[in-house]
Amino acid sequence: MSNDNRGTQTLAIAALITACVSLVLSLLIVGFLLLKTSGEHAAESALPQYLSEKRLAGIAESILEPFNAGDFDGLYSVFDPAVRAHLSADTIKKQLSPLRSSIGKIETASYVGWQKIPSQGTLPIYQLQYNVKLSGGDFVSGTLSVKVTDHGDHEGVIWLVVLGTTPK
Repeated sequence: MSNDNRGTQTLAIAALITACVSLVLSLLIVGFLLLKTSGEHAAESALPQYLSEKRLAGIAESILEPFNAGDFDGLYSVFDPAVRAHLSADTIKKQLSPLRSSIGKIETASYVGWQKIPSQGTLPIYQLQYNVKLSGGDFVSGTLSVKVTDHGDHEGVIWLVVLGTTPK
């Protein structure tokens, strides 16, 4: 082999090694960025830690008991103080009284999921979804949606609605 062929061959091997190293570095950078963004997304796609399974069940119970008893003052007390500053207990009663007669009682509520709600304010808002078993009204099952605001170490109920989905 001549020196020209060896020089060309060495240059081709060096170019191949450079391309391989560049490809490996690119893959490492892409992998790092994917892990970083998926980790950030995972942090954004999780409920706050204090909203444990037990606490999620407790939120539903705190609504079910006064709702079923027709205790609208008790139901009013479940709402976040910021909501109570803008709504009276009488307003809550006027809005939920007709719902109570149509829905009947909420026998059970099973937590099924959540969604983060875009908010204009500084506190994150989550909508919690429950499947509910109903009795004494026009429906046998439905959903309970509860919006809560995240105060960092506790939630505050800011909105709720019960919808019947399966008629008698």
